[in-house]
Amino acid sequence: METNRFVICVLVGLAGFTNGLSDYCESDPCQNDGICENFLEKYHCYCNSKYYGNNCEFYNNQCDGENPCMNGGTCKTVEGRDYYCECPLNVDGLHCEDDYCLIHEPCQNGGTCYSYPNDGYYCNCPSGHNGFHGPNCETPLNYYCVEINDPCRNGGTCNSYPNGYTYCTCPGGYYGPNCEFH
Repeated sequence: METNRFVICVLVGLAGFTNGLSDYCESDPCQNDGICENFLEKYHCYCNSKYYGNNCEFYNNQCDGENPCMNGGTCKTVEGRDYYCECPLNVDGLHCEDDYCLIHEPCQNGGTCYSYPNDGYYCNCPSGHNGFHGPNCETPLNYYCVEINDPCRNGGTCNSYPNGYTYCTCPGGYYGPNCEFH
């Protein structure tokens, strides 16, 4: 019978009742609203999600250490453990993971892509004599000169604007809309 009584005492002690054993939780060792539970020769603190450590003494800041934000996002702490990512322009998502331009690379011929958060992108096309235009910089600026027959005379160079208008750059000694005068 004494063996059964001993077993019952140990089982009750394991369940958190001291039954004459030391109460390690009496001094309230768990900080920051941690919950203390007695064991045979020690205690254990169950910490809430904002704290960690043997006594829940360390603040758990998600922005400390490795930055959870991607693509240049900045981690900002909110009320303890919670955080949010402050994303740079043209990037979106919980962790700044959505950058349309980086994922799809839609701009052609040296165009620079700018993502619009939550709504597509814009291609900034290279300009100049050999530039391009169009939603994805897919059309050469001089497309209209080639496709519509070169209107420039006497060695003039045809140039076109993105809207389709053309103009001629005339060699020395020539002038006029199509370099037709000398």
